[in-house]
Amino acid sequence: MADDDSVALNKLDKHLYTPSWLAERQVAINALCLACKLSSKLQKRIVEGTVITKSDNSPVSVADFAVQALVIHWITRAFPKDKFIAEEDSSALRKDERLAQDVTDAVNSVLSIDEQLTNWEVCDLLDSGNRDVGPSERTWLLDPIDGTKGFLRGEQFCTALALLKDGDIRVGLLGCPNLPMVSVPSCCKVGCIFHAAQGVGAFVQEIERGAESYPIQVSDVSDPAWATFCESWEPGHSSHELSLEIAKILGVNNPSVRMDSQCKYGVVARGEASIYFRFPRQGYQENVWDHAAGSIIIREAGGMVTDGSGKALDFSKGRKLYNRGGIIATNGRLHTAVLNVVKHVLQL
Repeated sequence: MADDDSVALNKLDKHLYTPSWLAERQVAINALCLACKLSSKLQKRIVEGTVITKSDNSPVSVADFAVQALVIHWITRAFPKDKFIAEEDSSALRKDERLAQDVTDAVNSVLSIDEQLTNWEVCDLLDSGNRDVGPSERTWLLDPIDGTKGFLRGEQFCTALALLKDGDIRVGLLGCPNLPMVSVPSCCKVGCIFHAAQGVGAFVQEIERGAESYPIQVSDVSDPAWATFCESWEPGHSSHELSLEIAKILGVNNPSVRMDSQCKYGVVARGEASIYFRFPRQGYQENVWDHAAGSIIIREAGGMVTDGSGKALDFSKGRKLYNRGGIIATNGRLHTAVLNVVKHVLQL
């Protein structure tokens, strides 16, 4: 573990599990700084042979495996008793020595010499995100490359990380290497980390360890006519037709903002958009790692996140979310109006 993490944790040793969750947030920020550095480097070096196909036919790259192993490694060094629920496992690596070595080399490229990992250690780290977890255990929910198709296109993606304890999300972070820091005055840099801790607020910072954090808040738009809404880039992930129908009924005049990954949550949290619609195909069950981090960031920024029926999202049932009518995130002021239209259209 790096020196600044060690100093921070030593000072807080007797208070690691305090309600403020600030120690956990700081360790996670440092983990995502490394993860973003690694994923950006890998995105630039995508070549034929670095992409394989999972059983559900979604693309997965060396970056998915490498970032997951890296983040779990970093968090575990600080909090060795914590559990993980993460998207990937080691089955592909254990069958393909070359792939395993590529992933291990990628992880080691951002670790110090005395922290270098072996192929088997990387595999074990990946598998630690696929074990049974009790509902009261401290559990990190991780999507290493959220928006894999955006990643492969060279566009928006993020690393999403959240801490679940006793059924509630306590800490959430989104590392977005390709999203500009537009909400910070006089800053034109590309790449940011959104982070929030329960009861502390939501913030954004550059992807640098020790960078200054700036508070963010949702927009003050109260008239849907002035609202901007976000939706997934891929029509297979969320129905563009349904989003457009609901937007028209609401009287939204602005065109949608389409992008991959939970970057959309960050855009709403810092006030660039006021609504995020997600209406996946019938029968699809959402994964907890796809919404946990974004939901607390929007809530701590003053917004609201529910399913289409108005119920809070429940992240305590394992790897899946059991929601009705999609997922709705807003600046809070528009939430009732949006829900009324969604319930009417979907007959909830």
